[in-house]
Amino acid sequence: MLSTFASKEIRTKIQRPASFLLGLFLLASLFSGCTPTEHSNTAPQNDDNRAAANTTAEATEAAKEDVASGPCFNEYYPISDTVKRAYKATETAPRTYQLAQKEITDSGFAEDRTYDSGLVITNNWICTDEGLRAAEFMNQGMSKEMKFEMETVKGEGVTIPATMEAGKEWNAKYNVKVKVNAGSIAVAADGEVTVTNKVAAIDEIVNVSDKEYKAARIDSDIKIVVSIKGRTTEAAKVKASNWYAKGIGMVKQTVDGYGKETIEFVGEK
Repeated sequence: MLSTFASKEIRTKIQRPASFLLGLFLLASLFSGCTPTEHSNTAPQNDDNRAAANTTAEATEAAKEDVASGPCFNEYYPISDTVKRAYKATETAPRTYQLAQKEITDSGFAEDRTYDSGLVITNNWICTDEGLRAAEFMNQGMSKEMKFEMETVKGEGVTIPATMEAGKEWNAKYNVKVKVNAGSIAVAADGEVTVTNKVAAIDEIVNVSDKEYKAARIDSDIKIVVSIKGRTTEAAKVKASNWYAKGIGMVKQTVDGYGKETIEFVGEK
């Protein structure tokens, strides 16, 4: 935990890096499902997660027949347990991974990201009439210098709307609890992530991996606020764009916050 000092100057010096660390990991978890060095592997089991991931084999098989017409259907983010999509990330932390969906029900599904390093990260999704929502941020991370844990307490809004209309705007919000241990600094904090989204284009031409796609582009402004020992501070403001092509899913993503990150669709496996 952070110590309490009488000197305002000393207190500021300690709290500022703590906020930076929290903002960095919140940002990394928000989009890629892992930190820039591929930390973490499973998500906390809150009520939303259980709705998305905990299901019997019989329920899963029955739900597959209903996906096309149920709340999990989205032409810009198709769901299938027989298709694997390959992606490559560049700039901040170059890497490749394959995305595979599983445990599909009429209320949610899970996604595995299998990295070239062998690491497998699982994310859960919730299906609603309004659209698809990533159920949580990743809850654990670790490197030589830092240990990181995150629990999503509550989520609301959607990540990908059920219908795409140019100019459409909406918000999503997550309440999280965060623990970071970095060297001699140990931080426990409450965090709130607010994502303001807008469909900036419906038929934008995007070129990735030597291929051309017509895609809907969603621009997002992310504001991350953390509360440490009763003191609230804005940890980060981030801009991101995601391109979704009908029948394929995400074909490109850019994030500009603590460094720049670009992820591109390579093809189906």
